[in-house]
Amino acid sequence: KDIIGMKEAREFYPYLLPLFLAAVVLQLLAIAITGPQVVGPVLALVPLSLGGLVVVAINIPLAVQFGYHVHRLWRTDRPPAAPPVWAGSALVHVVVVVEYKEPVEVLARTVETIAQQSGIAVRPMVVMATESRDEGRFATCEALKAQCGSRISRFMMTEHTLQEGETVGKHSNENVAVHEVYRQLVEQEGMDPFEVMMTVVDADSLLSTSYLAHVEAAFNKQLDGRRLVYSGPLNTYRNFADAGLLVQMYEIMRCNTDTFHDPLKCYYPQSNYSLSLGFIAELGYWSIDTMPEDVHTAAKAMVNNFGSLSTVAIPALICNDLVENYGDRYTQAKRHQWGITEMAWHFALAKHMNL
Repeated sequence: KDIIGMKEAREFYPYLLPLFLAAVVLQLLAIAITGPQVVGPVLALVPLSLGGLVVVAINIPLAVQFGYHVHRLWRTDRPPAAPPVWAGSALVHVVVVVEYKEPVEVLARTVETIAQQSGIAVRPMVVMATESRDEGRFATCEALKAQCGSRISRFMMTEHTLQEGETVGKHSNENVAVHEVYRQLVEQEGMDPFEVMMTVVDADSLLSTSYLAHVEAAFNKQLDGRRLVYSGPLNTYRNFADAGLLVQMYEIMRCNTDTFHDPLKCYYPQSNYSLSLGFIAELGYWSIDTMPEDVHTAAKAMVNNFGSLSTVAIPALICNDLVENYGDRYTQAKRHQWGITEMAWHFALAKHMNL
């Protein structure tokens, strides 16, 4: 049975605001109860030297965490070592580029980084996920196909036409695209869907030349990597200098938090991620009415895997452009905040699934 979508979650939307307000009130009460009048006298009893040791002790885990990530990211622009002989057959890599009326030069940058992938046994396949309302999609895809030449295994263009019940966005487009990939590779050609690694990227994504090789290496390191999500650090440096100071500050915070995340906590992909075609089919592909499809995919993977940490952090980068204009960035931030609806989706799971 397919995991439910956001349609079933809407009945829980009215509860989100009261839950948010309750959380805020509880925090304010906690501050009032344990305010300066309570905390101050307690701190006065602590010797200054001991206070310094406490500060140092608190920051030791943070230093260890940063050291771990520096080691993890060191020289990851190079392909990883060749897999051991027991690693199994090489993965078939399929990269889905989701776009709508993007400038050809932007798409050409993205596709070029896919064609330049190194350290993999089989050349990647490129899927351009287009919208049928984009009149220039055929000319654009012909130009991109000619640009790639023999550096990719094949080039496919899919078309998405908005259907009743769908919302406009990356989620509904990639849903149609990957269904078509499954039909061609699995149903027609008989490939094992768990040996086809799907990587979903945005139209402006720039992949490290070793990205797919690191995905495959991480896949082979797992006891069973077939039902996991793989994601690299968020990075928005390409047009960083073109943004205002406030946007730059926020993007530094986002990238730093994602790159140097706590490895013991749940890690979520942002925009770009990889998972096997078989796992996508098991998860019911993408919900056709869910805007935060990256977080939603990771959440569905966790539900499928009985609540385990299901996203594997890989060290290779994919760079995306940041939104330069303040107004557009505010609109994007509002869209990100709608990720709170995932809480309603989890409520819907408890009601509609036999958990």
